[in-house]
Amino acid sequence: MFAALRPVKDRYVQFLPLEGTDMPQLTARATGRDLLRCRRCGAEFPEGQATEDGWHYTCPEEDCEATGIGEGLKRVD
Repeated sequence: MFAALRPVKDRYVQFLPLEGTDMPQLTARATGRDLLRCRRCGAEFPEGQATEDGWHYTCPEEDCEATGIGEGLKRVD
């Protein structure tokens, strides 16, 4: 696997291809910083799977419509 370092806002960020795709993505986006739990369906997942922009959060499960940290999602201690 080839990993490239590219400048992003005066910093270098490592881009890695996602499994099964040829498209690079920030490694933190797929894994996230914290583990979240959905209050509605009970699923647990990395924070990065619940957001596209870092501001709006939704449960990544297909059948669930929970949104928002503190409302529909909570951080796992």
